[in-house]
Amino acid sequence: MGLKDEPQYNKEQMELLKKIFEEFDFEKTGHCSLDIIPTTLTTLGVKLKEEELEALCKEVDKNGSGMIEFNEYVELAKIYIEPEEDYKQVYSELRQVFMIFDKANKGYLELAEFKSVLKEIEPELPDQELDDIVDEVDADGSGRIEFEEFLEVMIGADE
Repeated sequence: MGLKDEPQYNKEQMELLKKIFEEFDFEKTGHCSLDIIPTTLTTLGVKLKEEELEALCKEVDKNGSGMIEFNEYVELAKIYIEPEEDYKQVYSELRQVFMIFDKANKGYLELAEFKSVLKEIEPELPDQELDDIVDEVDADGSGRIEFEEFLEVMIGADE
C-alpha cells in the first residue's frame, strides 16, 4: 500500500502524536523503547495477550532495532486510532490516561506520583532528566500535576 493510499492524520493530529511520542523519548534521540507500545495500548483501552503484544512489537519494529521510531509509532497509531478522530476524542483519551495515573481520583498528581509513573515507563531515565520533565509539566510550580498541565504538555493547548 502506497503512502498516499493510507489513512492520513491532519496536522493537529500529527502534532498530538508527536507530543505523546516526545514525552516517552526521554533522551530526545528520535526513538523510544518498545515499552511505549503496551503503555500506549493500555491508555487506549486495548488489551492484548502477551503473544499478541510480542507479535505487534515485531510488526511495528520493522527495522528490528528494539526501539520504536516516530514513523513506526504513527503506523502503530493508525492500527488503533482512526485519523478522523477529533479533538474531543483525543481529549477524552488523554483524560483517561490521566485518570489511570490519578488512582485516588484527586484531580491532580503529586510530583512523587508523577515521577514514579515516569520511572516505571522508563527505568533508565537519569534523575536530572526526570526533574526537567517534571519542572516542564508543573508549569505553575504548584508541586502538583493538574490535568490541564498534563493536557497542555501532551497537546500544546493554550488553555
